[in-house]
Amino acid sequence: MLHEFSVRLSKHIVTQSSSLTEDQTDLIRYAIETMLGELSKLVILSLLFGIANSLGAFWISFLYFSILRLLAGGFHFKTYFSCLIGSAVMYGAIILGASFSFIPLSLALITSIIILHRYTPVIPLNRRELIADTVRKKRVETAIAVSTLFAFSLYAGQLQLFTYTLFIFSLQLWLGGFRNETVL
Repeated sequence: MLHEFSVRLSKHIVTQSSSLTEDQTDLIRYAIETMLGELSKLVILSLLFGIANSLGAFWISFLYFSILRLLAGGFHFKTYFSCLIGSAVMYGAIILGASFSFIPLSLALITSIIILHRYTPVIPLNRRELIADTVRKKRVETAIAVSTLFAFSLYAGQLQLFTYTLFIFSLQLWLGGFRNETVL
């Protein structure tokens, strides 16, 4: 459904600008499809966690997770539906973990830092051209982001939620990312 809508919308955009190449048209279609997919997923997850009376925790963990994902990378599910289910399970695990403290915070934090240091950034197989300096830069950016988010979470009284977000984020890199991606 999203694919068909994004194809129609990108065709409409192309008719408005005849100077676009086929590759540019495909890029526009992909961007539209990605934005619509992410937006609809965010709305569905917000409704789900709102019903579960965990909307605030969801949005905070979503913010933390998005910043980390932007810098460190991650893996993608093959379909929209599997991504939606995987995201719901992942955010559910974050919120439950933060609520019930299944794992000591210090252990979760140390494990996360080791995984992030060793395995970020996760690079899609079609982008192996990254060089060692770029990898080092991404690792430093990730470390700065983790430190900044850690300080913010201390200030905001959300250390437990941040730590479990970081832990689940690290686990998804470690467990799932290597099947579909590569590390340098």
